[in-house]
Amino acid sequence: MVKRKIMIAVDVVLSSLFTIGTIYFLYLKEFINVFFTLSMALLFWFSIYSHRKNENEKQRCNRRRV
Repeated sequence: MVKRKIMIAVDVVLSSLFTIGTIYFLYLKEFINVFFTLSMALLFWFSIYSHRKNENEKQRCNRRRV
């Protein structure tokens, strides 16, 4: 339970850092850095989404067994 909360907190912190970095690089108009930062931010958001989806599927399977 605690490990799951820590993992979610780390995911949220990393994705928010990349989002802030994206806004910062957009302000500087550096397109290569914008592209890199956007791709990394999308990667982290997708990892969070897939992680939560897997957790929900595990919970569903556990409910069916009981």
